[in-house]
Amino acid sequence: MRLRKISYIFFFLAVGAALLHGCKGGLFDHRISEGVIEYEVTYPNISPDDMLAGLMPTSMTMKFKNNQFNAELSAGMGMFRTNFISNSNDYFLINSVKLINKKYSTRLDMNAVNKLNEKYNKFFISKLDEKKEIAGYNCKKALVVFDDVANESFYVYYTDEINLRNPNWSNIFKEIDGVLLEYQMERYGILMKFTAKSVSNTKVDDSEFHLSNDYENLTLNDLEKEINAIFETFK
Repeated sequence: MRLRKISYIFFFLAVGAALLHGCKGGLFDHRISEGVIEYEVTYPNISPDDMLAGLMPTSMTMKFKNNQFNAELSAGMGMFRTNFISNSNDYFLINSVKLINKKYSTRLDMNAVNKLNEKYNKFFISKLDEKKEIAGYNCKKALVVFDDVANESFYVYYTDEINLRNPNWSNIFKEIDGVLLEYQMERYGILMKFTAKSVSNTKVDDSEFHLSNDYENLTLNDLEKEINAIFETFK
């Protein structure tokens, strides 16, 4: 009898441990791992009255599934569109650009992504105890401080309540292990702030993480030239 009681105790302890582990990333992980995040995009350094503000993307859609995501920005009634397809299973990033009838893309592995991110201003991240709810998700707060004091510090908010492995491996915030729901980033001389408006637990088709065959493959440098030329027309 005693052995049986001890066996029961170990059984319930094991089940309890599994349930606790399953609350985040374990067997019974109830975090969503497939869905769509809608972000509002604003431009802190551009006046709302500036004509440029009316030409820039005002939203970003990020579709995610199986540790992959596709973040899309578009402007000009869809004439301009750029996508970032990030895969943290095989660690590659595809950046594509569509401008009217021109379609370009480049594919980067982890080493190429790291070299690309080295071009940005150096900073360090200080994780804070404060929290905030964004789009229904509890977010942790972090302060981004640049080595060069001429660059203004800013806060980012991220959540671990969405099941997406290493979501920031392909961007400058790779130290943050959580999905960013409020952050800012400078690209092509333009500062953009992203704030999540909604997170939908919805089915995402596998085709979202693959490009069609009509994209011309360019080197990263050539793609950057094309994108810079597009942003110069916006300016």
